[in-house]
Amino acid sequence: MPIFTRFAMIIVFTALSAFSLNAAQLRHNQLLSRDHYYISLNSNDPSFQQRNIVGGEHNNRYFILGLENDVLSVSLTSLNGIAGFSVHGEGIERYHVIAMHTWLEVSVSAHPFAEYLLEVTLHDGE
Repeated sequence: MPIFTRFAMIIVFTALSAFSLNAAQLRHNQLLSRDHYYISLNSNDPSFQQRNIVGGEHNNRYFILGLENDVLSVSLTSLNGIAGFSVHGEGIERYHVIAMHTWLEVSVSAHPFAEYLLEVTLHDGE
């Protein structure tokens, strides 16, 4: 491998490691009026928390991967302003995954704006 390629790989790796993501966050897509976060929880990393701001036309959506028999809890605390949220997902019943797998979608919005704390937890043995 040429020295330039090795050097470029080291620079890219160093730059990426400076932006540490929550261990449970798989991906973040930033769109014009939407932010999409893809989250995976497991017994080693059973909770996800994010403090964020939303408002106006903007909407933040969190897609949490749920596997059969997972039991999840979702809570949202408004820190400044009033944020609202809704939960959708195919194959869920009270945030208990009864299908083979699903993406639990948590949609957060506010008008005119709000700062919030979103918490999602995977519970064992329920």
